Amino acid sequence: MAVVNYTSVGSGVGTINNWLISPLITGLRNGDTFSFYTTTTPNSEYPDRLEFRMSTGSGTGVGSSTTSVGSFTTMLLSVNPTVGVGGYPEDWTKYTVTLSGLSAPIDGRVAFRYFVPNGGPSGDNSNIIGVDDFSYVSAVPEPGSFTMLLAGVGVLAGLQRRRRKAGRAA
Repeated sequence: MAVVNYTSVGSGVGTINNWLISPLITGLRNGDTFSFYTTTTPNSEYPDRLEFRMSTGSGTGVGSSTTSVGSFTTMLLSVNPTVGVGGYPEDWTKYTVTLSGLSAPIDGRVAFRYFVPNGGPSGDNSNIIGVDDFSYVSAVPEPGSFTMLLAGVGVLAGLQRRRRKAGRAA
């Protein structure tokens, strides 16, 4: 589980811009799915926002300012995009993203971005969020799995053929 909160700017007020970046994922393709759970505290008076973004390629750069996204230019999902009070789930809620629109398989990374303007101990926004149970499922079996599947089907077909021959001989 990962947890982040309003103290991310230290004291005072500022734009919170924290990132949690995945290792490089090879062969991302349409139909691949990512899922995770997230929550904040019940009856939160200070709104939060979480973005789930993708970078195509091996880059990990997030830019040099609190509002830039660097190489993570693809927004996959935003939880409470308008940073509204009551807009962030107050119970563990599952989110699922399915990749689409890719012209070919790519290598890339995904990232969680806790992005809250006017946050911090003296700000009007930002409380605390948790993210848990992150998963990635490829839409296409690994090449080794596919090869094993074909080999298994071939063995079963061979056994069936043997049984038929044995049945005819008897």
